[in-house]
Amino acid sequence: NYIDNPTPMIMTEEDHANFEKASVCHICGMLGDEYGNGCYGDEKVRDHCHITGKYRGAAHNSCNLKAKMNP
Repeated sequence: NYIDNPTPMIMTEEDHANFEKASVCHICGMLGDEYGNGCYGDEKVRDHCHITGKYRGAAHNSCNLKAKMNP
């Protein structure tokens, strides 16, 4: 069951570099403004597919939680 046992995140060196310099949430598209003071006041987190493990991009924590799969 993919919901109960998500695949661990897979990140390339390029993914790591892109996450570090990301300033826009890939889910809502709003500027992070250093993320700690972003549109939701959230920290920057790494979003990934829980089925494939593929890294998708930097996101606000609340955007990432809202985008989760519904079993």
